[in-house]
Amino acid sequence: MTNLLWLDNIVFGDNLELSRDINDNFLKKVDLKKQRILKCLIDDLSIIRKEETTMGVSSELVKYQEKMQKAEAALQHELGGIRAGVANASLLNRVMVEYYGAPTPLNQMAQISVPEARVLLVTPYDKSSLKDVEHALLASDLGLTPMNDGSAIRLVIPQLTEERRKELAKQVRAAAEKGKVAVRNVRREMMDSLKKAQKNGDMSEDVLHDLEDEAQKITDASIKNIDGITAAKEKEILAE
Repeated sequence: MTNLLWLDNIVFGDNLELSRDINDNFLKKVDLKKQRILKCLIDDLSIIRKEETTMGVSSELVKYQEKMQKAEAALQHELGGIRAGVANASLLNRVMVEYYGAPTPLNQMAQISVPEARVLLVTPYDKSSLKDVEHALLASDLGLTPMNDGSAIRLVIPQLTEERRKELAKQVRAAAEKGKVAVRNVRREMMDSLKKAQKNGDMSEDVLHDLEDEAQKITDASIKNIDGITAAKEKEILAE
């Protein structure tokens, strides 16, 4: 172990370029057999050091990947609130009910089902909260009239006109573009972080290029996910 640490100290200094010069000069001073042995050790240590660096920064890439996934989730949540001509429980995701003095998500205090293609049925777990739920639905921006039968609330989703469908499709595309901008901003942060690490000597230029390629693949995958989420919502809206 001591010999490996000693060799590691020779192979890798604070300045990688200077270390290469030192290695070359050092190898010239030993016989051919030892040169071959040392060269193998140096190559092995180079691979190990590169893998350690790549693993360390790759964990950093995971952090940025998670940020992109949050942008995708935010888009999914926003599009869930855009009403198409069919019933979907996600329409009520943003509805908050004043329950015992605290704003509470409706989907946490009621069962939401779809008994018919254009009907949402909201059944509160606590029947005493029925009036509060009705008030919250009336105060929301859904534009739906709740029908309270004393035990549950029914919401009928009206059919959309062709003009309204096109307007909603534009809203979806605008929200998608906002999501893509968020992803691109994360990509810029990620690339800046990698370049800073390389400049500080934490990785070689080859490792930087490898991680930049990985970062671009992560970005492309996130953009593709956003396109898929958008296409699904547009299909839902424009479907007859």
